[in-house]
Amino acid sequence: MQQDKKKAEKQNAAKSGGYKWSDSAISADSEEEFLRNYRPGDYDRPSVTVDILVFTLSERGELSLLLIQRGNHPFRGRWALPGGFVNIEENLDTAAQRELSEETGLEKIYMEQLATFGEVGRDPRMRVISVVYLGLAPKGSMHCEGGDDAKRTCLFQIKERADGSFVFLNEDRVIMFSEFELAFDHAKIIHEGLRRIRGKLNYTDIAFELLEDRESFTMADLRVTYEAVLGAPCPASNFTRNITTRYIKPGKMVETGEWVIAGNGMRVAMYEYHKHGVSEKGKGVGTRAEDLCSVRAGVKDGNMYGFGAATKAKKRRRKIKGEELIILSEKMEEGNEK
Repeated sequence: MQQDKKKAEKQNAAKSGGYKWSDSAISADSEEEFLRNYRPGDYDRPSVTVDILVFTLSERGELSLLLIQRGNHPFRGRWALPGGFVNIEENLDTAAQRELSEETGLEKIYMEQLATFGEVGRDPRMRVISVVYLGLAPKGSMHCEGGDDAKRTCLFQIKERADGSFVFLNEDRVIMFSEFELAFDHAKIIHEGLRRIRGKLNYTDIAFELLEDRESFTMADLRVTYEAVLGAPCPASNFTRNITTRYIKPGKMVETGEWVIAGNGMRVAMYEYHKHGVSEKGKGVGTRAEDLCSVRAGVKDGNMYGFGAATKAKKRRRKIKGEELIILSEKMEEGNEK
């Protein structure tokens, strides 16, 4: 009998928008009076968390994901996405940035909201709704350390099985596990995040967020990024034609006037990315090919010429420019002596 009464109260509350109308609420003449008589404790209130997916590329150009090992129950010792509870006076973006910083030490990376996950029973403690963020960062910025309730942090390469499930691999620490060993519903979240970034490659500039240096990269560097995210090879001719149409012609991807020597002995142009595009680009000073003859790019699948060359070339150019400044200084000193 008591259960039937409670059930009827819930149904009436649902019909009235979830509010249990008290006599004082019904007779309220103003919003101020209504709010004074409002009783939040009359209703079950789920907790809200934020979880963050942070993708990057490994040294070999493979898609990798940042995970933390949980230091507390539930799922203590299991690997999970970084995240935590939202404070009562904290907005979601701030909470996501705070949790990522506290648990991994990462700050100021690209992040956007991915989706909200609120399936009943997803957290064994209580009713928890999670707002998930998608983050992207170049490998060079991923200096992570475990903190707060994260025992440690690791970057894991994502390997896709024939059945569509994932295996996570960290070669440095020789750790490997399947998605079914992750905490909570984080395997489902990772699938959704990967689906999102794969889709966004077709209509946004999101791939450039994974480049080590957006002011100095080769076409092959960008192609490796696309292949890593898609998990499939991109034919060179089709890829170059697509990138030319989407980025080079509108002025969003511009040649710097500098070159590197690729693994096949050919000169490879270097580019810089402009988010809003440029109408016209003047020619840069450039770097002589003979000055970069010692630069050799990585080779992937026999035809990934130029991969990784941009970073090497930048270091080489700094050295060349430094030597030129020393020579110029010596000449000036000689002139003063005369």
